[in-house]
Amino acid sequence: MLETPKTHTITLKGENCMGRKRGLGLALAVLLALSLVLAACGGKNNGNGDGQADAGNGDKKAVELIWYTIGTPQKDLKMVNDAINEYIKDKIGVTVNIKMIDWGDYDQKMQVMATSGDPMDIMFTASWAFNYVKNARKGAFYPIDDLLKEHGQGILEVLDPAFLEGTKVDGHNYGVPANKELPAQEVWRFNKQLLDKYNLDISNVYSMESLEPLLKVIKENEPNVVPFAISKSFIPYVEYDYVIEGLPMAVKLDTTDYKIVNVLETPEMQQALRTMRKYYQAGYILPDASTLEATTDLMSSGNWFVDRAATQPYADNMWSASYGYPVVSTPASKPITYNWSVMGSLQAISANSEHPVEAMKFLNLLNTDPVLRNMVDSGIEGVHFNKVGENVVEFTEQAKNYDMPTFSLGNVMITYLNPNDPPDKWEAFKKFNESGIPAPLLGFNFDSSNVTAELAAFENVKQEFYPALMTGSVDPDEYLPKAIEKFKQAGIDKIIEEMQKQLDEWLAAKEQQ
Repeated sequence: MLETPKTHTITLKGENCMGRKRGLGLALAVLLALSLVLAACGGKNNGNGDGQADAGNGDKKAVELIWYTIGTPQKDLKMVNDAINEYIKDKIGVTVNIKMIDWGDYDQKMQVMATSGDPMDIMFTASWAFNYVKNARKGAFYPIDDLLKEHGQGILEVLDPAFLEGTKVDGHNYGVPANKELPAQEVWRFNKQLLDKYNLDISNVYSMESLEPLLKVIKENEPNVVPFAISKSFIPYVEYDYVIEGLPMAVKLDTTDYKIVNVLETPEMQQALRTMRKYYQAGYILPDASTLEATTDLMSSGNWFVDRAATQPYADNMWSASYGYPVVSTPASKPITYNWSVMGSLQAISANSEHPVEAMKFLNLLNTDPVLRNMVDSGIEGVHFNKVGENVVEFTEQAKNYDMPTFSLGNVMITYLNPNDPPDKWEAFKKFNESGIPAPLLGFNFDSSNVTAELAAFENVKQEFYPALMTGSVDPDEYLPKAIEKFKQAGIDKIIEEMQKQLDEWLAAKEQQ
């Protein structure tokens, strides 16, 4: 999910609350004792009750849910968390304890905590972090099919059905996907200042080869500009659907036989690698591209001409605002709905949660209540942002203390707009989602348990060959055969055989539905 950097925070009127707590200590103790007596008389909550808001009338203590999510821990998180709880406890009888784990640590720490059975109710998961499919199959998540029908009706109303269909694992849903962009579409992204300076036309640009005349102009006239900005993670786009994103086993997007092949052996990838080599030798690509971690510095300086990026509606506006100079783009692929694009952001309920019903009620409110959703995302009105329209906000200076990753927190399409956002932004998202073309493997999730050792060896081969090959840093005619042979030694034939077997079974099961 692409987004403009922002900051958010939530502030409670903490001093008043604290003072009141101290002044009412005795009264609270009496009330607590009384509540224990009432609980004993009334019987034990069986955990599948409505968990709903008797907290407001004092008959039942609000259930606390522990929610782990991804992102850099924010300075004002406690303040915002308290404000969230004030808002929701009377609505659904729950409070949440939000725990953030930084980007680089999230996957490993969540794996350890899930394995050790640490208390948790809700957690962020995705195809790329705390792997959704693997952990669903390991039993880490609570199946939510019935919970959605009984307590998640709002989610079902607002969420594109393709999200739920695409995130099924062995026929069941284990997470609530974020309602955001559904397809993935690649674009060629241009520094418009240079397009205008040399009057360059991008209307006929689509393939990587079609970039060549434009790159040539920039190379000949702008010695301090990198014509084609890429880093070591770059992989040329070819029209294939990968069984495992980033590894070379795939089927053609227009497949009719669903045959899994090694993409490195296809004419499309071989041609793309030769083009990359040509561009590298022409000086269009940085000499150290195969070791470059990111192109962030180039974007900040403006010393680049074109790169490739994933888009969404009005992405050009967002990029231009973020970089401080105009950026425009043109398609490099069709909008395709893949497994990984559908699984880019989900909230799952822990299989060990003692409060799955309450967790679903919270997720339902989070995805349907604009006040809650924007509080979680942007902080407290009047503290971190001010409303300047019905659904338009401006962020305050204190917003820097609460900068949450919007895409990871639920329904993006009820978040407030920034003043520079077009009024029809979310309608454009809906149209973009409707334009998505289902990838042939959408809904197929490979079970890698029979080839775990081979895939581990695969990763080593990829690290050895991919950065140099994919960036054009080495001659593909010499190094591609070596890479193909190394992948064979690592067990690619066995992996493809297992993948094909499972794919054929999945296709047969689909035909019977």
